[in-house]
Amino acid sequence: MAMPQDKLSSEPVPETYLDPDGRARTLNEDWESGPIAITDTTQGLFYQAWKLTFSAGDFILTPETTGGPVVALQGVDSVQCTLAFDQNANYTIAWEDSVNQGHLYWFNSEQGQYETTDFANEIWGLMLCLDDKRSKQNAANDILLFYTLQSPSGYALWHRRQRDRFENAILLRDPAWPYLHKLGMHEGLRVQITNNTVPPI
Repeated sequence: MAMPQDKLSSEPVPETYLDPDGRARTLNEDWESGPIAITDTTQGLFYQAWKLTFSAGDFILTPETTGGPVVALQGVDSVQCTLAFDQNANYTIAWEDSVNQGHLYWFNSEQGQYETTDFANEIWGLMLCLDDKRSKQNAANDILLFYTLQSPSGYALWHRRQRDRFENAILLRDPAWPYLHKLGMHEGLRVQITNNTVPPI
């Protein structure tokens, strides 16, 4: 697991993001490394980049190399969104709606189906990643959800994880920057968070 004891590093170790986590993104699009096809793990989770976009109420997943666009979820309201794939190449999408409420659409392996989990209002930034996509780490890796909420000091950074079914909210930093700009594994094989005072355009 890339976040031992669910704590941020006491000393940041910045490095270059692994592609495509370092690519330019806007509020309603995100890039993530993923499989040859949804639910197909035969080529691993580094096979190709996938782009998540939001258009006219729909989330669309577009693979960069193999396959065509997939409508992942319909009839939603999003002002910012983010994508990750789990160990079995199921997609996970988190988004903030126009009233600042957070939502998560994910595959619940206990139920064998996708479900939507709703989170607190007043979310200002949220991002997802699978902390370590290497197949040899499948027994330990997690989808991690990071988000910021208003707090007495301004903003606080919170974290939830897949292995807890995203039920437990863990405070990571208070105060924190209001927005999350980039998130993912870097070349040193650590999860890196890039914060910002303003959202991406």
